[in-house]
Amino acid sequence: LLGEQLHDTLRRARALVLPSLMEGIGLAAVEAAVLGTTVVVTRHGGPPDYFGEDAYYVDPYSCEDIRRQVLAAVAHPRDASAGLKKRLSMERAGALLEACYLQCIEAAQKRMGKSASAGCRAAQRTLASTAAR
Repeated sequence: LLGEQLHDTLRRARALVLPSLMEGIGLAAVEAAVLGTTVVVTRHGGPPDYFGEDAYYVDPYSCEDIRRQVLAAVAHPRDASAGLKKRLSMERAGALLEACYLQCIEAAQKRMGKSASAGCRAAQRTLASTAAR
């Protein structure tokens, strides 16, 4: 399935189940969630960071846990689209990246003392001017 046919199928699905061991977050789960389909995914790795409380999580090694969570997802659907769009927005990604850079700058200042101060202030100004755009 491709394009609109895939999207129509995902919208009509009662849930997308991806109890993967190796998939990471799974782009299929992200795509389904953005379209409003309830997702059931592994609790291992990154999915909880992406889906928050908006998904059902399973132990991929437990058929019983998968069965229980699929039944719960069908009985009580969760629409992860709004939360997912908020968590994956460019604004949020930029803010997190800026915070990371600022922590690195502060750590360098502490480690290197005054010799790092001029370079760190220049980096902070660059970050501030980029954020203002």
